[in-house]
Amino acid sequence: MAIILFEDSQWHHFLPLVYTRPVGELRCGILTQSERWSVIMKDAVHHDTREYLRELFPPVAHSICQINARLLPAEDITAAIQELGNDETLVKQDIVLARRGNGQHIKSFQGEVKMLSTPPDIFSHSDSCTRFDFALLTRGK
Repeated sequence: MAIILFEDSQWHHFLPLVYTRPVGELRCGILTQSERWSVIMKDAVHHDTREYLRELFPPVAHSICQINARLLPAEDITAAIQELGNDETLVKQDIVLARRGNGQHIKSFQGEVKMLSTPPDIFSHSDSCTRFDFALLTRGK
């Protein structure tokens, strides 16, 4: 079982940065999105990406949870994702944030959500991501 970072329809806003990598491999702060979610969820992270990248980033058949690759984690959103039941989808204003199973049942997230929307967001969120990553990596040390 694994975590899958999926690309939604907004991936093209990150061109040319994502010609050769999934959105989940973009670095904002100390870690890439996939490294960050791997540490948080304590599981392997894979990508559901464009067809031509699947040879480098092969899909997996079974996943525990699918998370939007543009989603920047925070404690409240992470808790909401970890509390998702089977076949539930977490959304905020029609944007799918995460889902388990087939995602038939919709849950609306009421908290604040930070997402990467364009390449400049990588820089504008860099400070908060670096602080989050540092706390994440040094927790308990």
